[in-house]
Amino acid sequence: MKAAAKRRVVRGFEIITRLGAIVALCAFVTGASAPVFADVRSSGPLVAVGFSEKFRNDMVLPTLGWRWQLSAGETLESWGKRIGADLSFVIEPSVAAVVGDKDSFETQLVPYLHVEPAVMQTGWSPYFEGGIGLIYTALEGLRLGSNVLFSDDAGAGFAFDVPRFGPWTRMSLGYRFRHISHARIFGSPNSGMNTLKAGIFSVAFPPGSS
Repeated sequence: MKAAAKRRVVRGFEIITRLGAIVALCAFVTGASAPVFADVRSSGPLVAVGFSEKFRNDMVLPTLGWRWQLSAGETLESWGKRIGADLSFVIEPSVAAVVGDKDSFETQLVPYLHVEPAVMQTGWSPYFEGGIGLIYTALEGLRLGSNVLFSDDAGAGFAFDVPRFGPWTRMSLGYRFRHISHARIFGSPNSGMNTLKAGIFSVAFPPGSS
């Protein structure tokens, strides 16, 4: 009984943590500061290739998406300046084919907190971002437990200013790790699945030009 009670507590904590993270991040993006959606820094397309392995099934995930980079609002931006960081939010919907030992598709929507060093804003800059969102996957037979899952994403890369090569303001190239599962909301199974996304390439257009 003690072990079962402990598992229920852990399950409840996982669910609350993930739901809380999604609600908190979405609240920051949509309501923490009134001018957020009025202050779109840039937007543009994204192309990536992901790689997953599950129960000896090797899968490749060619991905297309769109990124909206939004102001983090005066409060968060001023706090970021105090720690030497430029903070912003990114909203990223995407769709991917799943090809290989399993053929299927997926679509997801993830809000990210995007961080760049404030002292390296000329020419190029490393960036870090992380977020928790939702994904729908049509994959079957991998003991994922549901077609609707949480998507926990964290990544890093480099962004470059390239105004001479087109109407876009920046190009970026990055790497991302993703874990999907349903935090035992739907009981068992909940084996989850990891994806490594290499070569995440995107371009960013200034507001009004995309």
